[in-house]
Amino acid sequence: MNDIIKVAVPAGIGDVSWIWSKLINIPGRFQIYTPDTYPQRTFQWLHLLGDRVIPAIGKHGYNEILTQEARLGYENYDSWERIKGLYSEEEVIYLQPNQWFLSGKSLSSWLPDIKTNFHYPLHIPAKDLVSGLGMLRGKKSLGIHMASIKGARNWNCWLPEDWVNFINIIHREFPDLQIVLLGGIWDLDMAMEVLGGLDSKIPVLDLIGKTNIGQAITILNNLTYYIGYSSGLNVMMNVLDKSCTALWPKHQREHMYCHADPKQVEERRYLGFVYDDPERIFTRIRSIIQGAIDGKIR
Repeated sequence: MNDIIKVAVPAGIGDVSWIWSKLINIPGRFQIYTPDTYPQRTFQWLHLLGDRVIPAIGKHGYNEILTQEARLGYENYDSWERIKGLYSEEEVIYLQPNQWFLSGKSLSSWLPDIKTNFHYPLHIPAKDLVSGLGMLRGKKSLGIHMASIKGARNWNCWLPEDWVNFINIIHREFPDLQIVLLGGIWDLDMAMEVLGGLDSKIPVLDLIGKTNIGQAITILNNLTYYIGYSSGLNVMMNVLDKSCTALWPKHQREHMYCHADPKQVEERRYLGFVYDDPERIFTRIRSIIQGAIDGKIR
C-alpha cells in the first residue's frame, strides 16, 4: 500500500501551516503540492517540515481547490476520513481552511477528527540558524512586516506614512529598541518609502529581501516582539509560540483569532486587530511591548 498521501494546498505559508497543524498527526508521508506561482515562498518553507514531507509544485490554483470541494461535497470539512474516502489512493486531495476561518470557525473544528498541533517542529538548517541570529546583532528588536504598497492598497492597510508614524511613536517610547524590517523583495517599495520618511537616528535594521525562509524564521524566534500585517510571518510566530500582534483588513475580521492557539489568545500573547489609527494600535500594545522588553512576556 502506498503510504504517501498527496495533497494540493493554497499558495500561502500560513494556509499550509494550518493544514500541517492537522496532517502532522496522521501517520505516513505527504507529497504537498503548492501552486506554481511567484515567488514560491511556500515551496521553500515546505523543506523545513522534515522528511515526512515531499515538497512539490502543482498546476492548480485556489479556485481549483474550491471546485474540488464543491464537486465532491466536502466544503464542511467534517471528517478527514470521509474526505480521504472520496479520493482514490493515487489522487491528489485538495484542501484549504480559509473559507472556514472567514465564517468565524476555529482551526480545531476544521477536520475535527484530527488533533490540532498549534505548535510543531521546524527543521532550520544550521547555517541559517547561525546567520539569521547574527543579523540581529544581539539587540532587543521589534520585528515589523508591512507588505507591499500594492497589497496594502488592495486590502486598505497602512501605507508608508502610517508606518512612519507608528515607528516614530515606538521610538519615542522605546528609544533603545531596534526596529527590524522583514519581508520579501516584493515589499521593497513600502520599505524604501518608510526608510525615506524616518529620521536616520532611529535604529532600523533593513532586512527586506535579504533573508531566506530559514533565516527569517530564526530571526522571528529571537525577536523581542513582532507586529505585522496578516501573513505567513505572524503565523510562524504562532507556531513558534512567540508573542505578536497581527493587523488584519476589515474583510478578514472574523479570521483574526480562529487559527490561533486559544492559550496564546487568552494570555494575550497573540493579538489581532483590524487596521486603525497607528496611535490607537500602539496604545493597545504598549504594555505588551514593555512586558516583552522586560522578559515577562515570551
